[in-house]
Amino acid sequence: KPGQIYESNARALAAILADMHIHEVRRLHLADDKEAILRGLAEALPGADVFITVGGVSVGDYDYVKEALAELGVRQVYWRVNMKPGQPNYFGVKECGSGPRTLVFGLPGNPVSAQVSFHQLVRPALLGMMGVERVERQLISATLAPSSSSCSWVIAPAVRAASFASRSAMLAAWVVFRARISAMSSC
Repeated sequence: KPGQIYESNARALAAILADMHIHEVRRLHLADDKEAILRGLAEALPGADVFITVGGVSVGDYDYVKEALAELGVRQVYWRVNMKPGQPNYFGVKECGSGPRTLVFGLPGNPVSAQVSFHQLVRPALLGMMGVERVERQLISATLAPSSSSCSWVIAPAVRAASFASRSAMLAAWVVFRARISAMSSC
């Protein structure tokens, strides 16, 4: 539709994963159709270490992902973590016989909820799998100052990890190593 960002979740999560040095990512877009979702998940799940879905895990008319995962033998560990933004969330495990298991995360379809859920639930699991011992982000206080553009912000490059909010604009900023910034803002 005019004025909307197409596939914003896929692009945002791909950028976050790239910042984590995870580059072997396969993106798959499925129609809101039960059979198409079942076929797509059945093809994509085998051989995956981690499988992340965005949208389709709630109770809406077209939310078939959770049901399809159950049909494919994914054991649900939890559903609907009490957090806002971020509901609903799904986590399951697909046992692969004597081979490695697949961790399955289902994130909400709302872009902000998907990213918050990723950072709170998926990121620590991925970093743990990568052997990182300390996975929590450092919480710091900082002051944001608007730059000359009304829709951009200046963040001190020494900041390693932070989340901010201001009354004049919604801003979620994740600052990662080497002072690279991934940010979403609405102005």
